[in-house]
Amino acid sequence: MRASMPRNFIMVAAMLASSAALAHPHILVKAKTAIIFNAQGDVTGVTHIWDFDKAFSAFAVQGYDSRHDGRPTRADLQPLAKINMNSLSYYKYFTSLVLDGKTFNPGKPTDFFDTFSNDTLEIHFTLNFAKPLAVKGKAFSLRVYDPEYFAAVSFAKSDPVKLGEGHPDCDVTLHRPGQLAPAVAAKLAAIPASQHDVPADLFAVTNLLINSAEVACK
Repeated sequence: MRASMPRNFIMVAAMLASSAALAHPHILVKAKTAIIFNAQGDVTGVTHIWDFDKAFSAFAVQGYDSRHDGRPTRADLQPLAKINMNSLSYYKYFTSLVLDGKTFNPGKPTDFFDTFSNDTLEIHFTLNFAKPLAVKGKAFSLRVYDPEYFAAVSFAKSDPVKLGEGHPDCDVTLHRPGQLAPAVAAKLAAIPASQHDVPADLFAVTNLLINSAEVACK
């Protein structure tokens, strides 16, 4: 298991939990992901766009509205974007790629920013792998999820996963998290927001709630 999630995520989630707004999971994320390829058809990284639920968004942007009109600008939100990236770095940005039985985690984001519209906080960031990953003639799994289920990440309904320029001929199949059994959901709901990691017996279940793109390239 892992240490508690650092602010800003944990700070906001604690406020949500204290108002009984959400049970575990405490943060809901809709993800759109683009897989980046180089000219040789190797995977070099991913670009994420994540929409957070409105309750989390409302709390997260407090104090970042320079015009006090309820519409913080991208410049206003850049300090929050840095906090979010620092927080996510503890958990490898909820992103991994499994190829040939090996798991690859990306490095630090090279570009990131936040926006706020329609009462929704949206974070944009690009992650690069340490070296290009040769995927021609292979299948790989791009996983975007929190195995602790503190944050429930699922792909968006519209344009969830895109293949960037230079990709080989690939087929993409989405694997979305399944439903929790009521008894397990009840146990998770009892975990306070201040505790990010879950007991081993529950982790054995939440770790199977994988949100992934299964990609087969010719």
